[in-house]
Amino acid sequence: MHQHYTRANSEYSGRVTVPVLWDSQRETIVSNESSEIIRMFNSSFNEFTLVKTDYYPEDLLEEIDLINANIYQNLNNGVYRCGFATSQKRDIKSPSPDYLTA
Repeated sequence: MHQHYTRANSEYSGRVTVPVLWDSQRETIVSNESSEIIRMFNSSFNEFTLVKTDYYPEDLLEEIDLINANIYQNLNNGVYRCGFATSQKRDIKSPSPDYLTA
């Protein structure tokens, strides 16, 4: 995977992460942020497919973004917080189901 990062930018020396959306024609990384990639897949390639389903409809943008922010903070990022915890007692709290509610 590191080869893709350095192909896109020969000076790159940062972290290599996945997922990556790779542009094979331009040989560059379009994005390595999963939430951005998901949004791109919703409509950016509509001209190449017969499917025109909108999974990010205008009238639900605010609600979808709020739910995604809660999931990121409490679940996705929670894993990293546990990994970098300096003390188990202080950093581990009772799980909250708040991220599951709309």
